Amino acid sequence: MVAMAYPPFGGPGAPLTRETIVDGAPPPYPLTQNSSHSNNFVFGDIPPGDFEHKLVPIMKLIDFGRGRLEANYEDAHIVNIWGAAYVLMRLALVGRPNDYFRDLPTSYYVAHGELIETQACDAFLKTFNMDHLLRDIIARCMARDRKDIPSLNMLLNLCEHVVDTRTLEDFDNAALSEEDRRDETDEVIDDLIKRSILDADIVDAPLEIERLTANTQMGTTMLGLMASHPTRLSVRPPETEGPNQTLFEGFAQTLEGIRNNRDNDVD
Repeated sequence: MVAMAYPPFGGPGAPLTRETIVDGAPPPYPLTQNSSHSNNFVFGDIPPGDFEHKLVPIMKLIDFGRGRLEANYEDAHIVNIWGAAYVLMRLALVGRPNDYFRDLPTSYYVAHGELIETQACDAFLKTFNMDHLLRDIIARCMARDRKDIPSLNMLLNLCEHVVDTRTLEDFDNAALSEEDRRDETDEVIDDLIKRSILDADIVDAPLEIERLTANTQMGTTMLGLMASHPTRLSVRPPETEGPNQTLFEGFAQTLEGIRNNRDNDVD
């Protein structure tokens, strides 16, 4: 979200930089992606020495085919922050069917002593072993009233502070089972990421598609092609049987399998 609001403008081949909001920066860019579902996320690298990604790879949002420039940044922020919270909520509730998350009703939740209306579903809000801070953030990011939605600066500072300062003791809860408490250790998280992402099976390409990759609002497409030169992308995967599965979906299924087979996930 930070990169969409404050693009680095480094050009093709420029070194990757951390998401930052610099004092005196130009006004934020009102770009929205508008398609934050599981097929549009990929996992990247674990950069050496990166304090934010010591165990879990970078998660990247892709496919801006439905991207657009909103009339103002405030509207863009609402769309993007809701989409990010929605994906995190889906990951926390693996195993539930897609229909469960359609037409989300309004739920009521107390965040920081205030009652708010939110589209974060009851199943997420009432999960007893959910981290309280994460639950508060998701509820506020999906709030109905704009005044309850956190700013981008607040979210960035909070996330960086939590990553930098929290320890295992902050996540430990004596009320949880031994298996749940063990799942918060670095060793279990490292094994999960290794099995489900880093050493995951290679999946097939998507079904054959043909569409314009140019986007007149972006200037440069995801493939690095200039918008003034429309190009058609055609992909034809090898013939396979059964539905294709994205790596993101495979990760979610691995989480569900671990929860259903506690006795076998850790030696």
